[in-house]
Amino acid sequence: MNIFEESINKGVPVETPIILRVSDLYAICSDKRKIESIIEENFARYTDFLNEIAHPEDIELFQSLGVVTNEKTLEKSLCFAPSAFISSIFISLNIDDIYNKVATFNQESDTNQDLHNWIKTKSKDRLELLARTNTEEELKEEFPALYIKYKKQDKLMKDLITEFRAVRKATSISTVKKIPIIKRLTKTLHRLGFKNEQELMKCKGKLPVDNFCTRYKNSLEELIDKVDQVTEYVTTHPLNFDSISEEDSEKLSLYIANQFLQLCDMSEKKDKQRYLYHLTSYFNEKPERKVDDKTVITIGKIENLT
Repeated sequence: MNIFEESINKGVPVETPIILRVSDLYAICSDKRKIESIIEENFARYTDFLNEIAHPEDIELFQSLGVVTNEKTLEKSLCFAPSAFISSIFISLNIDDIYNKVATFNQESDTNQDLHNWIKTKSKDRLELLARTNTEEELKEEFPALYIKYKKQDKLMKDLITEFRAVRKATSISTVKKIPIIKRLTKTLHRLGFKNEQELMKCKGKLPVDNFCTRYKNSLEELIDKVDQVTEYVTTHPLNFDSISEEDSEKLSLYIANQFLQLCDMSEKKDKQRYLYHLTSYFNEKPERKVDDKTVITIGKIENLT
């Protein structure tokens, strides 16, 4: 356990959900390539896991991190935040009150099943509406995030039709050389929900809205059904920061202390002590932090010093 991990495990092991923006981590650390490598390698494994248990289409997944407490060992670690996964689903479905539930989840008596049931309840009507949506206008109005994806896929489909026609008509390309090109194009049409080239050509140059919505409804519904598995995965696969320098460990520790301070300021009086436990331990661990003016991080336009 390095300086950074020792720091977040100081104090009373109570649940204190905080979210850390990956862009902030890149900004404050000196060795940005190292941080990027750690995050991207772990995120690749995370997305591989999602592809094993579901068909996530190209749902935008947030890389936000969170300090998570292991229920069995009470050890804290830095993981991809479960709330970030849920946020990805809710933004796709245009549900806007995720923060009120997820940010306060598990502070009192909530269980994973409570959260899962709430997500299913909140998503039910939106999934049903998505399944019924069959016009661009309705898709744009009700599901703006998915509409952006639809327009991109519609353009991709038009380009695909053009490429198929060009390859089929090309006399300068031998039949043997056409095979890998057609295989590549076929792989793309499958991603767009078409079974074969003939079905693609029948759509008359317009990506069917109802087919698009059905694909994403099925994908999002499947991901919602797997929330428990995803939560289990991210909380049991913490990111390992052993390889970062002592300087960057200290900066990350300061960043997390800053997040605890901000949440302490925003929380209700009865919850403030949860965040103060960490802050007290942060300064008690190294009393010199109170007067240190060397470790400085900048988050947005605000400078933070220990």
